[in-house]
Amino acid sequence: MAKRHLIITLVAVTLSSCSIYHPQAVDIPLIDHAGDTRIDVAGSVSNSDMALNGTYTYGLTNCLAGQAHFNISDHMFCGQVAGGAYKTIGNHGVLEGYLGYNAGYVNGESDIEDNSSISSKYKYDGNFAVPFGQINIGWKWPHVDLGLGIKVGSYIPDINYNEYKYDQQGSEQLTFNENYTEKNLLIEPQFIFRVGSEHFKWCFKAQFSKIGSVNSWNIGSTNLTYDTFSISSGLNISFGGRNNAKPVWDNEYYKD
Repeated sequence: MAKRHLIITLVAVTLSSCSIYHPQAVDIPLIDHAGDTRIDVAGSVSNSDMALNGTYTYGLTNCLAGQAHFNISDHMFCGQVAGGAYKTIGNHGVLEGYLGYNAGYVNGESDIEDNSSISSKYKYDGNFAVPFGQINIGWKWPHVDLGLGIKVGSYIPDINYNEYKYDQQGSEQLTFNENYTEKNLLIEPQFIFRVGSEHFKWCFKAQFSKIGSVNSWNIGSTNLTYDTFSISSGLNISFGGRNNAKPVWDNEYYKD
């Protein structure tokens, strides 16, 4: 019953407003050997949005990995590519570092609530980019994975914001317009928990975002906001490369 109430509450929250960014449910893969392949597909819910997320990560060598990610919702679409290095720590730990680039498109519109008899609406659309660095650390067992990550980058928008008023005949009149291009520091920590079989696990993620001075932008009715958190749930699949490489849990693992 509590789980049902949580789902209803989260869905209701998503109907409350529009935003120019929400944290993305990128996989923390914890790659541990060459050929290690991770596919993660999840649905996410943020302050004002629901999205579909997918991540593909591959161990290119015994220390290098590459990653691709997409995130799509009704008013935001973005993709991300990253490359980096990883190192195993003992029998269970993995440390990863990535450099990457995230880019996307946002659009939306909503009525403006006021006390006048004249209806008003705002619309926004545009692009954003986030060059970033990310560090992940995690621990892996055959049936459980835990991971923490933090992304630090620059949120670079090019977003047009317009406000309109409509008279009784329905004619539209532009009353406010501004283009937002101010760069902002983005900090995005993340937590993952996976449980299941060695190759197929259910995954839960929680992400949080802080974007510099977005809330101080000179917006007519302060309608451009960003989402500060998201949670996600989905399937994580791992396979590949173990015939030619030693995973984190080598034979000594089962002797612990």
